[in-house]
Amino acid sequence: DQGFTVEIFMIDSNIEDADEDTSANPEHNICGKLHNPPGSSCAKIGGPSSIESCHDWFQKLWDEGATWATEKLKKSEADWQIMVTHFPCGHKTKFYKEMHLKYGLDLLVTGHAHYQLMYWSPEKLGGLKCFITGGGGGITSENNVEVDNPDDHQYGFFDLTMTKESIKIESINWRGNVIETETVEPYLRTETRKAELEPCVIPKPGSDCYKVIQWAMKDGIHSNPEWFPGLTAASPVAKFQEKFYKEHKDGCGKPCDA
Repeated sequence: DQGFTVEIFMIDSNIEDADEDTSANPEHNICGKLHNPPGSSCAKIGGPSSIESCHDWFQKLWDEGATWATEKLKKSEADWQIMVTHFPCGHKTKFYKEMHLKYGLDLLVTGHAHYQLMYWSPEKLGGLKCFITGGGGGITSENNVEVDNPDDHQYGFFDLTMTKESIKIESINWRGNVIETETVEPYLRTETRKAELEPCVIPKPGSDCYKVIQWAMKDGIHSNPEWFPGLTAASPVAKFQEKFYKEHKDGCGKPCDA
């Protein structure tokens, strides 16, 4: 027992390669005509009954998986929440961003692309850390291996060292070199069972949260009312605090009377 808990959620994202047009993207389209003979069916093992119904089958699989993952994250009381999927960081960014900001998803692990990389645009995921680990053995690398480059990232693996306070992510390439290191800290979720059990916080005078609430009530609500939907200058302090708490801004904790 290491004194912390982890929940890992596996979700199928192959809808990204299941084009509705059976002639589109022929070398990659799971539902394409090129590599599926006429009359192809996977119905006997629970899959799509034809290439014409293939796209809808994978769409349903994604929709059901996304709903399942959302409900599981809402109810999770674990210290860490990690999601694993096939398609690389950058697909369905809106969904993963919401999972991170609302429900506390801490880390996204992906593959598909045949190399080892941390995601270069975490801001598209609301700051969620994500990495692509598609450079394992037995596959053809995405690009040519640079034999003389000590930081070549075409083949290798990621090593995760976990404690209750952090996850240390190390990308180790085929030469045995650590070529990239990142640290993940638990993300405070606001719309989960765990958040419901957290104690409320009264902003202390002088704190960033206190200052931004005062600014919002005295100036912001008048100069930019569109920034504060559902609020007016007469709204209680706790309602303004709730807004900043849910947006993870200025260190605002859970309000005591919203």
